[in-house]
Amino acid sequence: MDQELEMIANRLTQAKMPEEVFGNIQAQRDEMFLLLQKNYRAIAKIAHPDMYHTKPEQILAQTTFQLLTDWLGKANEKIRQVRDAPRPKTVAAVVASYLHALAQVDPKKKAPRVLSSPRLKRC
Repeated sequence: MDQELEMIANRLTQAKMPEEVFGNIQAQRDEMFLLLQKNYRAIAKIAHPDMYHTKPEQILAQTTFQLLTDWLGKANEKIRQVRDAPRPKTVAAVVASYLHALAQVDPKKKAPRVLSSPRLKRC
């Protein structure tokens, strides 16, 4: 039996998360799918059932390839969640929101003081 195929089958069977199969993909949001596909294809070349001629190897390859496809789906979903997650606000965006909120304050009401600390008043 092919040792590399057995090693991949064991790794896919024991994996608990997509990173254990495809590695931890560190890239920009849009590049993550491309790197995932690259890693998937490298493993698929070894695990594809058409690569094997004996019945036991074909059965193992078919099972391994199905596991690989399942892990690809889970990895794609995880990347989609990361990609579609709201981006954290920058300091400039927070300041702009605050200034916009200040501009909306009723002019008849007293505007909130930005520097209200007693220590700051002494400076």
